Amino acid sequence: MMFLQNLYELGLAVRQERREAGLTQLELSKRALVSRRWLIDLETGNLNAPDARKIFSVLRALDLRFGLESRTQVPQRPLNQATRDALRLMDQMD
Repeated sequence: MMFLQNLYELGLAVRQERREAGLTQLELSKRALVSRRWLIDLETGNLNAPDARKIFSVLRALDLRFGLESRTQVPQRPLNQATRDALRLMDQMD
């Protein structure tokens, strides 16, 4: 898991993942339905007004997930079977 502190680090991570996937900027931009110019700006941290929908589109095109984690970890109880089943059903609805 990567821990990113800002948009610049997100852009670097996207660039790294794109390269590891063997994709050009043009190929990824087409898959994510964003302009190549916008993707370049994301990868270099030069977005003036980041669009969350576009960011998530790029992450999906790279088969990446986005998550949040508390800096102060609270121990979690294991999920019961009913909760795991409900979460699995919710995932299938996406």
